[in-house]
Amino acid sequence: EFRDFAAYYQIDLLLQQPFLNPDRAVSAFGVMNDGGLRAQTRPMLWSNPDCRADDPAEDWIRTYGTEDATKQFEFNTDLTRDLLGVSAKWGDEYLYVRIDYNSTRDLQGLVFQDTLLLFDSDSPEEGIREISPSTRWDRGAECQVWLRHWYDNEDKSQYDMEFLDEKGEVKSRFLSSGFPHPNYPYFNIVDTMQEEHGSVVMAISRKMLGSVSANRKIYLQVCTFKGGIEVHTGKELPRVQVMDGHPVCDVADAFGSENTAERLRADEAQGKPLVIRGYATCLEPAS
Repeated sequence: EFRDFAAYYQIDLLLQQPFLNPDRAVSAFGVMNDGGLRAQTRPMLWSNPDCRADDPAEDWIRTYGTEDATKQFEFNTDLTRDLLGVSAKWGDEYLYVRIDYNSTRDLQGLVFQDTLLLFDSDSPEEGIREISPSTRWDRGAECQVWLRHWYDNEDKSQYDMEFLDEKGEVKSRFLSSGFPHPNYPYFNIVDTMQEEHGSVVMAISRKMLGSVSANRKIYLQVCTFKGGIEVHTGKELPRVQVMDGHPVCDVADAFGSENTAERLRADEAQGKPLVIRGYATCLEPAS
């Protein structure tokens, strides 16, 4: 109990000048066991993010869950693919990204969707644009971070994490049953929130982000894709779904009001590639 209170006051100090140190604050948060005190501390951690974006309600792209999936899992599995918001905060060693989903279910395993983070350091013409077999980004990503879930491993989560560079080549990859080890140097899930909506907080190594971690503007886009355990139970619609006679992309959701199913279908009808437009938010690393 004393340790939890000490961590609470330490976090309060570490989020203020001149003691500002998000890395140590998140580390202190990780040792807290009292659920009520953790709940009080979360708003402190995210009261002043370096950037924040809310997802427009009208940008829903595609649903992929089936009636069988809803019946088996006892809720609408597409809700875990529906993005609500994203926040980011720089530490000295890590970038902390909080992603808000429209569901409080199964976020610890993220079993119903894949999530992709796209980073572009103010150079939209450079980097890789392809983000899925059927879809491109209108900017060039200098770094992509894939978070997949991916194998039906009895009651265990199985992560497939990949860091890709501006050429689309894998810089680092690892598989992990359950959560990645807390001391893993490149990536960790430091918190999940299951309150009114569900959120996941990821710590991503600045070293692995490479050039996009330099002191310049970073444009961040987040997409969710069909995927997850439904693939292995045969409960998803086909990977490239057809609606009204037109193929639509395998991206379930992305930030930006331009990213609508209607616009994507119109592009396809005109023979244009399916493109995710714009970015969720922009952040500037601390010097």
